[in-house]
Amino acid sequence: MGEWTIGEVLDTIADAAPDRVMTICGERRTTFAQGEKVFVEEVEEILRAVPEVVDALVVGRPSQRWGQEVVAIVALRSALGADVLQEHCAARLARFKIPKDVVFVEVVRRLGNGKADYRWAQNVAMAAGQTKRECV
Repeated sequence: MGEWTIGEVLDTIADAAPDRVMTICGERRTTFAQGEKVFVEEVEEILRAVPEVVDALVVGRPSQRWGQEVVAIVALRSALGADVLQEHCAARLARFKIPKDVVFVEVVRRLGNGKADYRWAQNVAMAAGQTKRECV
């Protein structure tokens, strides 16, 4: 394992707000929703089990009410509403793991090695939170 700069470490485990307050939120593959740890891969697997879902990524987004909220970035084969995906998750996951917001995209971006591009997904989730739109 190579050396990491402090910036790389903080980018991996923390979110910095505009007021320069830093929140330690764990690895990017986890988020904390309602004070509970959420492994995003678990939620992603549940979403990908829906036949209409091509791919999905899950990230945490800052929330005044919850600290972090779970957001799903989803690409679909055919039309499906966010409520259907949330109900599917509700039948299989604890309440705090259910995505509070579902953002629909044409393609879920992956890196050249096939790994999830969580940085892109985080940016999509943040932009959707500011505009409250469902298409990017």
